[in-house]
Amino acid sequence: MPDAEKAGRTLVIDRKGIDMANDHDDTPILVVDFEFTTYADTYGRPSGFFPESIEVGAVELVPPDYATGRTYQEFVKPRFFPKLSDFCKQLALIEQADVDGGIDAALMLERLAELFDPGRTWLVAWGDSDYEVLATLCQKYKLSNPFPAERYLDLAAAYRDHARHTYRTPLSIALAEHGIERDGFAHTAMDDTLSTAELLRRMLASGWRMPA
Repeated sequence: MPDAEKAGRTLVIDRKGIDMANDHDDTPILVVDFEFTTYADTYGRPSGFFPESIEVGAVELVPPDYATGRTYQEFVKPRFFPKLSDFCKQLALIEQADVDGGIDAALMLERLAELFDPGRTWLVAWGDSDYEVLATLCQKYKLSNPFPAERYLDLAAAYRDHARHTYRTPLSIALAEHGIERDGFAHTAMDDTLSTAELLRRMLASGWRMPA
């Protein structure tokens, strides 16, 4: 990390946590990734279709060194459009049997909220689609959303500004820019969550900070 080296920091970075020198923070972070129903195009898409969560992955990053805390992964059964498209199954590596045996979204949100401290924790994901799907799901299912929009951070937008890019960088490219080997496969909830969490650690170690 050139910026950190110029600042005279000594950084130790691994999946157990980071050494942030004298700039310790006390903000809890919950990194999440939702996989959701989708179609390659409009052909075969049911009338009134909207994306529904089919898998969630989450990892708690605990200050001050942002070591990995509690983790959570679960398959979720859609209420409105439970049959997965072939495109969705191939993209997310999820089988129909996985979601058929999944839990209801209400229970998923309840368990996920156990990792979230309202008013303190930041909910972080790569992009804005995760929160959009979450908000729509809560609205359609008539569920209370335990994660207020003002505590959601789109890390893709933050990384764009941090890296001084003029475009939103795909997660795979951002990982490569930091020499991070991807955990598992793209578009699988826990694998994407772990990769995003590691990139976030690198950003924090280089001097970037979560919003106040």
